[in-house]
Amino acid sequence: MSMLAAMIAGIFALGFLTFPWLGGGWFWDLGNGLGFLAYGGLLFQAIPGRRGRMLRRHETLGYAVLGLVLAHGFWLLTGDAAVRFYLLPGAPIHMWLGLTGVILLSVLTVLARLPDRRNLHRDHGSFRRWHRGLGLAVVLAAAGHVLLSGFYLPHWWQVAGLLLLSLGAGLGRGAWARLGPPPAATVRGYLGLGLLAVAAFVTRGVWGHEAVAGLCLWAVAGLGAAGLARHRPAHPARAAAGNDPGGAAHAFWP
Repeated sequence: MSMLAAMIAGIFALGFLTFPWLGGGWFWDLGNGLGFLAYGGLLFQAIPGRRGRMLRRHETLGYAVLGLVLAHGFWLLTGDAAVRFYLLPGAPIHMWLGLTGVILLSVLTVLARLPDRRNLHRDHGSFRRWHRGLGLAVVLAAAGHVLLSGFYLPHWWQVAGLLLLSLGAGLGRGAWARLGPPPAATVRGYLGLGLLAVAAFVTRGVWGHEAVAGLCLWAVAGLGAAGLARHRPAHPARAAAGNDPGGAAHAFWP
């Protein structure tokens, strides 16, 4: 859970760095806050090395990420008629990337379910290669959607920060195995952290609520920092087990 908190805090902090107390209005901040929360969950899902009972958590968390992505899109579409023009031919590239990401994530989530995936893949290795490749495409489409819009991350160093977070989540299995056991999270914890982060994102632009925003963001960041401090390198035997090529690791990237 602590690694998820660190991921969410890092993404939202990037949006705070340019104009910490200036928002785009509660409607847009709420809609885009849901999008940032979904992206944080997507990056957490990309961390390699899950196996056993953690695969079930990985699956259920994937449903939550997909739900937030859909909530992000439908919130903006139903609340602002102008957004609907972004679905027409001639829409900006970042909107097409966002729509592509939604479609790919839906396919990724639905076709990864058992027993459906057994009907599509001859063995687990085939499924893993397909799952990694499609997951990478989702991350790239989502990153392009966020960065090319330029709404909340207009500066190059914010772009670099988001790319570093994305690359960090996709480190190889060997690198994550040396850091310790694969991180785990529950849907309840994900939504709880998300409530704090989105509340900070929305209330920062409301006069008189800067303190609320600051407290919410610091709470998420504190949980993440505390967890990272406890995330020590694993015992060599455990690290070797994490590199077992026969394991049923469930991740986007190798």
